[in-house]
Parts: sequence; C-alpha cells; structure tokens
Amino acid sequence: KTVTPIAGIPNMGAFARGTIFEHNGDMYLPVRTTLEEAYYKYSPATGAASKAFVMTGGTQSPVFYNIANNN
Repeated sequence: KTVTPIAGIPNMGAFARGTIFEHNGDMYLPVRTTLEEAYYKYSPATGAASKAFVMTGGTQSPVFYNIANNN
C-alpha cells in the first residue's frame, strides 16, 4: 500500500486524536503538531486543503463542533 500526503496539511503522527467529520462534502481532519491543535478542511472534489480552525482552551479528544452554526 502507498500513502500519499495531502498537500496543505502538516505532517503528524500516525495515531492522531480527534474525530474526522464531513460537512457539505468536505472532510475535516484533526491535526495535532508541537505548535497547535487544529482542524483542516479537505475538499475531495478539488483536492484542496486548508486550515479550518485552531483549537484553544481544550484538546481534540473528543471534539463536538457545530460548524454550521460556528460554535
């Protein structure tokens, strides 16, 4: 098997915490680095990825975020 990194998402450990979720056809992936805990949005339709939001005041385990209402 081959793993292809997604451009625009930082490298992270194989055992990342957090929940992957889908919203409006985009995938939201938890990314934890030594600098921050954030979620990145990946669009399978375009192949584009970008930082969606940074977690502050908590951790990614577990995460319940209402992205539709931004809360």
